[in-house]
Amino acid sequence: MSDVMQNFTNWEDVPENLKTKTQLSKEGLKLAPEQQPVAMKVGGYGPFPLYDKGEAIPKRQSQAQREASLANLQKARDALKCVDCGVRDRLDRNGRCDICRHRHWVNRESLAAQERLSELAAAGNWLIVDTETTGLDDTAQVVQIGIVDATGQVLMRQMVRPDVPISPGAVAVHGLDTVALAGAPTWLEVYNDVSRLLNGRHLLAYNAAFDRRILDQTCWHYGTTVLNAASWTCVMELFAAYVGEWSGYHGGFRWHKLTHALGIMGVDLSDGEYGVHDAGGDAWLTWKLVRSFIEP
Repeated sequence: MSDVMQNFTNWEDVPENLKTKTQLSKEGLKLAPEQQPVAMKVGGYGPFPLYDKGEAIPKRQSQAQREASLANLQKARDALKCVDCGVRDRLDRNGRCDICRHRHWVNRESLAAQERLSELAAAGNWLIVDTETTGLDDTAQVVQIGIVDATGQVLMRQMVRPDVPISPGAVAVHGLDTVALAGAPTWLEVYNDVSRLLNGRHLLAYNAAFDRRILDQTCWHYGTTVLNAASWTCVMELFAAYVGEWSGYHGGFRWHKLTHALGIMGVDLSDGEYGVHDAGGDAWLTWKLVRSFIEP
């Protein structure tokens, strides 16, 4: 091995790991005990001994430097406090921790739902639809349909005789068994009236996904054209967002029974003749719920 030390005449030729004392100091390093230069930068104002950065050790900070570092660290920690609760945590771009970010989002969703329900309450271009059924599965059919307009007028409260069995659980809910429906028309007999009312209209329902599925299933079963509504809006989901009770288990807002929702809003039901688990009655009660959001 040659003992001749390598010389560099140009700084751009010096390898990245070779530093002068000054350069090491700026990086918070100093020479290790008995550390020797491994090369030289010559020419210019040199020579400058060059040391292997990998052999250098960290400098001990002065008291003033340590205090400044601690102050900067505290400042950085303070900057990471949640703008809402003040807790130090990982923050989003708005400076909120996960809990406050979620709470803020829930509040926004609640206000948006309230605004949407208020818009619906003031509008008059929609109908509310509700169904009672033979069951809950993918063969279930309509046994009663209720339709109410934006003024609260019940346009349809029609029982329908199905051609599939009615589950005991469904009968326990709405009370419509084969005896009660024996004289009712079939879906084929009521379809034209239903489609005339619902096609092209903006429809509201309390659990819209269920009522829409049941109507589609019934149409498919009897070979009639699926109803062609302009849109469907779920009042149940809007009301759940308005209340804002988050269910971590379900990963969404907690749904409320229609009667519970009416109770939350303090709706007076003394002016109605309809009860729950009657398609006309549930549609009318849903209308009452929507109307409770009308601006004074």
